[in-house]
Amino acid sequence: MLGKLFKPRWQHQNPDIRRQAIEKLDECNEKHQRILAGIALDEKQHDLQGIAIGKLSSIEDLGRVLAATPSITVSQTVAKRINTLLEKKPETEDALVRLISQSEDNRVVAGLIAGSHRPELQQKLMESCQNEDCLLLIANTAPLAKTRQLAAEKIQNTALLEALAKTSKGHDKTLYRIARDRLKSLRDNIRKDEKIQQTLVSLCEKTEGLSRSAFTPLLPNQLQHLKQQWQEAQGSLSELDSRFQQAAEQCQTLIESHAG
Repeated sequence: MLGKLFKPRWQHQNPDIRRQAIEKLDECNEKHQRILAGIALDEKQHDLQGIAIGKLSSIEDLGRVLAATPSITVSQTVAKRINTLLEKKPETEDALVRLISQSEDNRVVAGLIAGSHRPELQQKLMESCQNEDCLLLIANTAPLAKTRQLAAEKIQNTALLEALAKTSKGHDKTLYRIARDRLKSLRDNIRKDEKIQQTLVSLCEKTEGLSRSAFTPLLPNQLQHLKQQWQEAQGSLSELDSRFQQAAEQCQTLIESHAG
């Protein structure tokens, strides 16, 4: 009974009284910060929760709110507060980078990255984000178009790009174009790599065939031509290089055995 009588005003049943109490809490007061962090996690009325979030000064507290509340509205409110803190407190950037590197929650990381409206910082934060599922989440949910586009441009996984193209089609023309262009580029690169691999395998097989054949006066020129083709195909960078070099050495031994 006494607990109900002396309950803090920010826990009052009347939302108007809770609002007045939350608005009076001082964001510069450490004790009030702890109270605001609790309100941001526990308040069920979104507008009042938003007021509390808008007064939080700790990136860690904002990260906990993101982890606890799977709401786009809350994520956007947190993002707005992060951007405000970045403008007011330069040290916020270091705390942001640290929390992103430590968090394993994609929603938290996506929300924190989206919170920065500075392109150069977003670029830095996304470089440290190795999880492409997280990048897809940013591309789909970040409030700023530039943020969504930056995330999309960093996705390398074709399945995720296909998913992004599907969700953005008819809703975000620029994002859809980026996803389709990235898919085309990646598929072109895959086909190019496959063609190069086929060329290298063919050169290995030809050189191995020469190494097993009888000596002819044409062998030195044939070997030189194959070596030149191997170099042009950047075979030295391939896992097949040792195979080619072994066959080429056998050819060279055959040539030297017939010298003079």
